[in-house]
Amino acid sequence: MHARGFAAAGWKTLSIDDCWMSGRNATTRELTASPAFPGGTLAPTADFVHALGMQLGTYTAESTGTCCGHEASQGFEALDAATFAKWGVDYLKVDGCNSNASYYAVGYPLMGAGLEASGRAITYSCSWPD
Repeated sequence: MHARGFAAAGWKTLSIDDCWMSGRNATTRELTASPAFPGGTLAPTADFVHALGMQLGTYTAESTGTCCGHEASQGFEALDAATFAKWGVDYLKVDGCNSNASYYAVGYPLMGAGLEASGRAITYSCSWPD
């Protein structure tokens, strides 16, 4: 995006959607990134993107599994919000794939509260299903 001039044209956020996660750390329960991401986190990617003057966005779901079946945030909203903040994420899309609709009214506000409490300004894209 940067080398091809998209950032200069105003496209400032690089977003990584589903399939970046590989599970949770057995001790901390934090999300872990697939081996394609250095150190099992998105932090080095965020640092690289920030060094280019851009922002990093990522994705989770308000369920136990994402649309593609990877680890998601249901029951871990505060921890995941803190993890995204620690990694330097600037934008978070949260969808409702694979969830019980009755949990939406609980989970989405929990994620919002977690993001607010994280100490980092993270744009929250709440993709609440119809």
